[in-house]
Amino acid sequence: MDQIPWLLLLYSLPAHRNSERVAVWRRFKKIGALQLTTSTYLLPDQTVHYEHFQWLTKLIHDSGGEATLVRVREIEGLPSEKLVAMFNDARGKEYAAVSKALRKLERGKRRRADITQELDRLTRHFRETRAIDFFNSSRAQDIEMQLQKIEQTHRAKGLLPKIDPKKYHGRTWLTRPQPEIDRVGSAWLIRKFIDPDAQFAFASKASAHPDAVSFDMLDGEFSHLDEDCTFETLTKRFAIRDKSVQKIGEMIHDADLEDDKFQRVECVGIDRILKGCAKEGLADEEILRLGFECFDALYSFLQHDRQRAPTLAEACRFWLKFGFVSFGGPTAQIALLHGELVEKKKWISESRFLHALNFCMLLPGPEAHQLAIYIGWLLHKIRGGVIAGTLFVLPSAFFLWALTWGYAVYGRAPWVAAIFFGVKAAVMAIVAEAVIRIGSKALKNEVMWMLAAFAFAAIFFLKVPFPLVVLAAGIVGLIGGRVWKEKFLVFGQNKRGKLDEQIVLGDDIESPAHTKPSFGRAIKVCAVWLTLWWAPVLLAGLWRGWNDTLFREGLFFSKAAVVTLGGAYAVLQYVAQNAVEHFHWLQPGQMLDGLGLAETKPGPLIMVLQFVGFMGGWNVPGGLPPFAAATLGAAISTWTTFIPCFLYVFLGGPYIEYLRGNAFLTTALSAITAAVVGVVMNLAVWFAMHILLPQNGPFNWFAAVVGVVAFFGMWRWKWNVVPVVIGSGLLGLFFKVAISG
Repeated sequence: MDQIPWLLLLYSLPAHRNSERVAVWRRFKKIGALQLTTSTYLLPDQTVHYEHFQWLTKLIHDSGGEATLVRVREIEGLPSEKLVAMFNDARGKEYAAVSKALRKLERGKRRRADITQELDRLTRHFRETRAIDFFNSSRAQDIEMQLQKIEQTHRAKGLLPKIDPKKYHGRTWLTRPQPEIDRVGSAWLIRKFIDPDAQFAFASKASAHPDAVSFDMLDGEFSHLDEDCTFETLTKRFAIRDKSVQKIGEMIHDADLEDDKFQRVECVGIDRILKGCAKEGLADEEILRLGFECFDALYSFLQHDRQRAPTLAEACRFWLKFGFVSFGGPTAQIALLHGELVEKKKWISESRFLHALNFCMLLPGPEAHQLAIYIGWLLHKIRGGVIAGTLFVLPSAFFLWALTWGYAVYGRAPWVAAIFFGVKAAVMAIVAEAVIRIGSKALKNEVMWMLAAFAFAAIFFLKVPFPLVVLAAGIVGLIGGRVWKEKFLVFGQNKRGKLDEQIVLGDDIESPAHTKPSFGRAIKVCAVWLTLWWAPVLLAGLWRGWNDTLFREGLFFSKAAVVTLGGAYAVLQYVAQNAVEHFHWLQPGQMLDGLGLAETKPGPLIMVLQFVGFMGGWNVPGGLPPFAAATLGAAISTWTTFIPCFLYVFLGGPYIEYLRGNAFLTTALSAITAAVVGVVMNLAVWFAMHILLPQNGPFNWFAAVVGVVAFFGMWRWKWNVVPVVIGSGLLGLFFKVAISG
């Protein structure tokens, strides 16, 4: 063996410097230095090693110690062969530990998350050891084969570890000199999506920069894998789901590997430009800069090729319109949202809509209102959610306030009842069409159909509470996802080429930055919205007294906003019992009158609580004029009913978005979605029965005919819901006045 030049570092530290001693020892271990004696370490004489030892020398001096760095050609009694063997032995022990852990991983039975996490840790440990394996220990190749075997097995099962980009922030990334299309594209991807502060270095071997993250090079941490180029490997390992990035990956693949797998030619020109730059002798950094400009332009072009996101003004117009036409209770409102936002405007994808709906169905309060807040928040941050939730409620609040005032003063107006006699027929058609449309998307196989059927039967025949049905479906989905994944994983798993580029919030789009969860954000949301929720209630108590109707209404409806699940129908019994028997705000029978009024106006059906608040102030004014007490009662009941919805969505939404790509959770949500179809079917049947077969009355032929015509018009001929509702209302007025007298 040729004589190898060496670097020796001899040092000493004061006895009381224990923490510094440990820090120095860890640094020696990290750079792969060989310990000859207690205070003597050895490395091959290379520039990078000399820099490491210089840094350690300074650290030792700063800690009050002494250090001497010397270059030697040979060491008495330790020929180069023996020193190399000692280095290889040290690395061999580290390789052996990795090998043992890999064998244990192969034999053991663990959860998928644990397997991927452990495999990721062992891979990183191996790469770090390989970087300081200066003399190529024979054990390295064995470990490489073990890792490849396990990765191939896990890749077949979809278990290749996904990496959190935060773990790679602020790193130096190493690749080969004279970068071409795959290396330049990978560097662009790293800087834009993985490590915004990435620094790039160039060398022929990964060992030249042991602390750097190597890519697209022999023994690199990220390189070609199976049929994937390095760009594709990075995209998959860091779970980058941006559709434009996926397209660029296909282009780079075809330009780099030249196998025409995707029939893409867009990057061939960029590849030739980069090769030409290398031939002209441009510096590697300059080649990267030019390449970044090319990929920035390409990415921008692909992004603009997508559906344009709505402006805040456009969203405001939609939510205001929705507030005026959202008749028929939660089922019809969810159907209307689905038809407008998923089918027509394409602001949100099917699976993201249902993902949000599943979350909202689990919350106390009106699910349609919460769904509007959620989608508004996704599109335009907090202000978008506030606007969506507010405009959904405002028209309804004013309508019901006026109707309730008229009810309190004059009783029922026949012409209003006549109009909404016709509107109910249209609502019945809207709900029926929604069941078919949503069911066709959610019930992908026989298992989902069975879950929907069981949910319908449980509620319709057995009267099982709605929350229990949803909870049971979620449990079934979690279990089913483990034993029969292909039947339960029906949402969120798009195949290549199936992503709709015309959807603003498509499945392939990363969740917007404002949806990222954090503890600080959660604290801020709680502080703001809890203050907004409770401040008016406390002010009412301070102003009117703690036993006044106004304060008691605020307190009671705040409690109802927390403890009631299942929407308006679920809360009716709870509110009616307390409002009539305990607080004496209503007379017996007035609760049903209030529900009738609430059903005749647009907006959330749970707005019936505003009726209770108004009548409570009217009947028990507590020293105020009845009209003033009633208006304040209506205001505080509406406030405490709907403000909690904003809190629930803004607090929980980021975590639901974070879990959107989680296959384990997706199976549960798929099952819940199927159950929700059954719940919607139950509401549709219940609604139809009450319209077509009114209590103590004959069969409603008018509603049946109008409902069938409206249904086929919307389903077959795509009639717009607004003229359908208006036309049905006018027909109802004509029928009651001109025909029935």
